[in-house]
Amino acid sequence: MQFQFSPLLRLNLLHGFYTDGLCTDFTIKVAKETAQLLARHQMIYRQNVSRLSVLFRSESEDVLTTPAVPLSTGDALTFVMQLNRGEFYNFTNELPARGKTFLYTNDFAYDSDLLNNELSRYEVTITGLAIAYTVPKDKTLFVELQNAAGVKQYSGIHSASSEGDREFTIELPAGTTGLFTLHISGDLNPDPENFFVEPQLLFNRPFGLIRIVNQAPDLLTYDGNRDYSISFTPKESTWNYYLVVNGSFDPDLLEVEDKSTMVVADKIPFEKVPDLSGDDIPAQITSDSSKVRLYRSTNPLEYRQKPRAMISLLKNGSVIINDLPNPDVSKPNANMFLYV
Repeated sequence: MQFQFSPLLRLNLLHGFYTDGLCTDFTIKVAKETAQLLARHQMIYRQNVSRLSVLFRSESEDVLTTPAVPLSTGDALTFVMQLNRGEFYNFTNELPARGKTFLYTNDFAYDSDLLNNELSRYEVTITGLAIAYTVPKDKTLFVELQNAAGVKQYSGIHSASSEGDREFTIELPAGTTGLFTLHISGDLNPDPENFFVEPQLLFNRPFGLIRIVNQAPDLLTYDGNRDYSISFTPKESTWNYYLVVNGSFDPDLLEVEDKSTMVVADKIPFEKVPDLSGDDIPAQITSDSSKVRLYRSTNPLEYRQKPRAMISLLKNGSVIINDLPNPDVSKPNANMFLYV
C-alpha cells in the first residue's frame, strides 16, 4: 500500500546577510520526545537546505485536510538547531548570551503575536534533571517551577542567612524533558527564567531550539499553507581601511571613496582619522605610524554576502584600485589592511 504525505507545517530559516535571503547554516534535528510523537501520529519531518517540513499521512483521497492520526491540542513539536558555520557569529545580530540557547516558539503563553508567522525568540538555559538557583544572603524567596503547560511542578520557600548566599536545587524525575519556567517572588522579583531539560544536550549545547505548539487560536491547520519563519539580520560594523605606504610618496595623497554612484546622498562616506598615533594602529602593522593612514566609514555598515563594489582607493584624485576588499567574515572585526 502506498501512503500519501502532505505538508502539516513548514519552517523557513532566513538571513538578510545572504543574497537570496535563505539561511543554510543550520542542521535541524528532531528532539527525542518529538520523534516519538511523530511516529505515533504517522508523521515525518524533512530538512531541505533552509526549510524544515513536517508531513502527515492521509487516510483518504482528500489529502490536504485529513491526517491519519491528528495531533491533539497542546501537542508540541521540538527541534534542535545545530550551527554548522562558526563565522555566523561574526556577521549576525541575533546571538544568545553566553551559556544560553535561543528558544523559537509559536506558544502564546510566551506572548507570541506571530507577526508574519515569525516565531518569537527567548533565551533558555539547557539543563539536566537538576535546576539550580541561588538565594542571596538575608533574602527569602518564594519559588515555583511550571512546565510548558503552566502546570506547577514544584513550589517552596527558601531563605539565606546573613552568612552568605545559599544554593538550592530542584530535582526532576528521571525521564523528564522539555520546557520549564522558574518563577521567583518575595524579597526579589526577577523575570521568570526559562529552562529546557534535556540531559543529552548538556555536552553539545545547540544554538537554538524550535518549539511549535498545536494550540488555539493557532491550531496547526491541514491546508498545506502553515509556514513559520525564523529570521536573522546582518550585524553592522564600522569599516576601517588601514593604508600602509611602502613607497616614498606622501601618504596624504591616498583617499578611500565610494564610486558606486554619482548621487552624493547615496554614497557611503569615509573619513580620514586625523592625528593617528601608534596606539590607534593594530599590532600587525609594523610600519612607522607616519606611513599609515586610516579611513573609516562614518556610519556602521551591514555585513552582506555580495561584496559592495566600487569602494575605491584614490591617489592624488585618480583611482588606483577600483574595488577594495570588504570585511572578511572569518574575522571578528571590520579592519582591512592595504599596502601601497
